[in-house]
Amino acid sequence: MPLNKISQYERTNLSSAKAELLQSLLEKGGLTNERKMELDAFLRESALPYL
Repeated sequence: MPLNKISQYERTNLSSAKAELLQSLLEKGGLTNERKMELDAFLRESALPYL
């Protein structure tokens, strides 16, 4: 990812996923391997427009 796109990517992801992720972690008892894989997939997918 180009360096000049990183901050935009971070802002976009934090604003879109933060509430859902926090709610999921609170409701389901933390970060399991399955949730980590889902989060990793989300982050990779959301980075595509910035590459």
